[in-house]
Amino acid sequence: MTSSRHAGPGSLKMESGLFFMAKIFFFVDGFNLYHALDYLDAPVRDHDRYHKYKWISLMRLCNCYVREKDDSVAAVLYFTALAFWNPDKLSRHKIFIKAQENEGVTIVYGEFKRRLRCGFRGKAGAIPELIRSAFRN
Repeated sequence: MTSSRHAGPGSLKMESGLFFMAKIFFFVDGFNLYHALDYLDAPVRDHDRYHKYKWISLMRLCNCYVREKDDSVAAVLYFTALAFWNPDKLSRHKIFIKAQENEGVTIVYGEFKRRLRCGFRGKAGAIPELIRSAFRN
């Protein structure tokens, strides 16, 4: 008899009467996490209400999602990029990264895309017209 349960983060599988623990992998998008928490500050009068979560322990947060006692967090991968153009943010970000590494989080570095500047400064509706005219020829 083979059956399996797939109900969220903790999945326990049974094959031939044997139970296996689930190893759960978490993937954290650092950019979206940071800016989502930053956005939550804006409409709230108490600025520190969500600010404290910017220093959250990702490993502890992920462990909150492990429901079955035999399940475990196999890895937490934190995807991020360093903002070299802002020394204050860069310094705080490096401290945050070091704290996460000390708790066993794997850091995956990426890089920001360079912004391309068009240089075109016209009416808002002019850009779609430029695109259409490019395909007419």
